Amino acid sequence: MTSFAAHLTRVPLANAKLVKTSLAMVLSSLLGISSAYAAGTASGTSISNTATVSYSVNSVGQADVTSTPATFLVDRKIDVNITQTGVTTQPNANNVATTFVVTNEGNGATGTDSFTLQYSYVSGIDISASYRLIFDANNNGIYEPLTETTAIPNNTVVPFALDESRRYFVVSDIPNTATNGQTSLVNLTATTTTAATPAGPDNPAVVEVVYAEGAGPAYDGAISAVATYTISSAALALTKTVQVVSDPTGAVAPNAKAIPGAIVQYTITATNAPGAGQSATGVNVTDAIPATLTYVLGSIAKTGGSAPAPTDANVVGNALSVPVGTLAPSDIANITFRATIN
Repeated sequence: MTSFAAHLTRVPLANAKLVKTSLAMVLSSLLGISSAYAAGTASGTSISNTATVSYSVNSVGQADVTSTPATFLVDRKIDVNITQTGVTTQPNANNVATTFVVTNEGNGATGTDSFTLQYSYVSGIDISASYRLIFDANNNGIYEPLTETTAIPNNTVVPFALDESRRYFVVSDIPNTATNGQTSLVNLTATTTTAATPAGPDNPAVVEVVYAEGAGPAYDGAISAVATYTISSAALALTKTVQVVSDPTGAVAPNAKAIPGAIVQYTITATNAPGAGQSATGVNVTDAIPATLTYVLGSIAKTGGSAPAPTDANVVGNALSVPVGTLAPSDIANITFRATIN
């Protein structure tokens, strides 16, 4: 049986470099060797080297002198990182998710660090009554409310393998009182469960624990990230005015008076503000005409909006209902109708 080494001797010189590289990769894979972790050399690794001096005496070379080894152990770095992604939503929306990715960037030799996860409402629209922390179990980056239903209790300790990233959602229901342009901020904090070595000179013979999360200057073993819910919605405003058009004495606006038999005109104005983030769709205006008035047939009209012009069919008894349709930001719709004072 021909040995693997014997096969290597037959490789042409031109391919020697490729074979050497491939062999190193194979051996590395088989032995579980890694040139470096993403976060650096594993803690507990012993690093040792020596220095050598060569010299001559009267031009005669002397034996090299080698130093004693300089040896130290690589200390343990506790390092966790959180990135976040906010979300744009609208009032009265349910199961709206902001996203946090927690990554263990430490160099623990055992390959596992544990962190306590704590989430909180920070400011803005108060969503604290409904928000919860959900683990992205299938790691697809999409919150799936039908299957991802288990909320993680606050201050849960989670073990993270070396270089492991986990995605979490802070999920909330948005109050129907939220308005366009408002925000709500939520925070996620990861805190190590490992105690740091007290400050002092480095002991090269001991693996010491150092907090190194974030950018400093204060390192306390915890890091936080804040994600934002941003409300993008229509911003509708509705006004209603009335003017006496004419009265039985023959006077007309602006001098007509609101006496029995006089005709008044109502104007209802629906406006979607220029700064609105969304169009208002399915806009419908209703009005209850007072019983002391009688609607004037044929007087109803509308400008603006995408719905067809109203007719007398939109007034049933004293109940008025007029579809406006869609109002884009800055759009205005006016509805007018007349009634006689009984």
